[in-house]
Amino acid sequence: MSRILIIDDDYQIRLALRKRLEMSGYIVEEAMDGLRGIETFRHSPADLVVTDIVMPGMHGLDVIKTLRSECPDIPQSWHYLEPV
Repeated sequence: MSRILIIDDDYQIRLALRKRLEMSGYIVEEAMDGLRGIETFRHSPADLVVTDIVMPGMHGLDVIKTLRSECPDIPQSWHYLEPV
């Protein structure tokens, strides 16, 4: 079964993604910021990383650069939602 790591500082976004992905049969891990996301990935590598870009602390693009340097083949997806 595929594992997906969601990195986002917004709890509601993480919850919505988790519910949808678990309903589709994926194993989901979450991290509330970039540093925790990198730590989570190092401890338990995921098959896919979905990360927000604008987060406090470590910016999502820096998360992607770090993960890419450590694991160049990991598929990644990033998202940015404009505040309404």
